[in-house]
Amino acid sequence: MQGLIGEGPAPSRSELPVGYLAGEPLAGPAEWWVETLAGFVDDGFDTLVFWPVDTTPGQVELLAADVVPQLSGLPPPGRPR
Repeated sequence: MQGLIGEGPAPSRSELPVGYLAGEPLAGPAEWWVETLAGFVDDGFDTLVFWPVDTTPGQVELLAADVVPQLSGLPPPGRPR
């Protein structure tokens, strides 16, 4: 999933370097990512690859500290919350 964790908008697809996939990146604060990714888990997804559009280490740190811990308590895909 291409995106940006934070309050600012993600750059548009036309602003991204070559190598990024088609489509607009996801963007929102950590709480929004938790809610969005939990929805994907509810739909049966069990794997996520995070491809930050802001390549600073802070994006991965936000994912690891603010998003993943909240997702780790969810039931496995296919089981109700």
